[in-house]
Amino acid sequence: MQMIDDPLVRAMMPIPKQGAGAFYVDDPEGRLVEILILLSKLSSPILRVVNPAWAIRADHVINELQNTNIQPFVVSELTAKDSPMVNTIGQACTYAPRTVVLAGQPDVVVPPSVKRITTELDTEKFDYQTLLATPWEALGATVVKKWMRKEWPPTEARSGRKAAHR
Repeated sequence: MQMIDDPLVRAMMPIPKQGAGAFYVDDPEGRLVEILILLSKLSSPILRVVNPAWAIRADHVINELQNTNIQPFVVSELTAKDSPMVNTIGQACTYAPRTVVLAGQPDVVVPPSVKRITTELDTEKFDYQTLLATPWEALGATVVKKWMRKEWPPTEARSGRKAAHR
């Protein structure tokens, strides 16, 4: 699997949300925070969108979900006691234009509107130095350009059609 095919990378892409637009990724050891910060550069090299659950309230997250439709908002370090906040966010994101990515302990109760995803970015499959060296800003800009040209997401049929025209 390539890095771009990882479900967490897909969830963090700077494109308008698809479906409910809410994702939960298990992070039992707290290793995803730095990776989420790197992935947030897909949509902005300077704006901080990764927030720890202990430093933010659900009403603030709900307000943030109204700000944009292409930059995901991330709440990290969720624990079982944050399940009511996850439920509130899950209900609100159904109608909000912004994608939300939640990360935390596996025992957090996740409502049906929030899709559980997995990632391999925190495994030995992907070297941390490679993640650091990846030009996330350039990748994000390319994705936005391709989305606006209706070339994203890439499909085999579209790739074959372009190859036939060359």
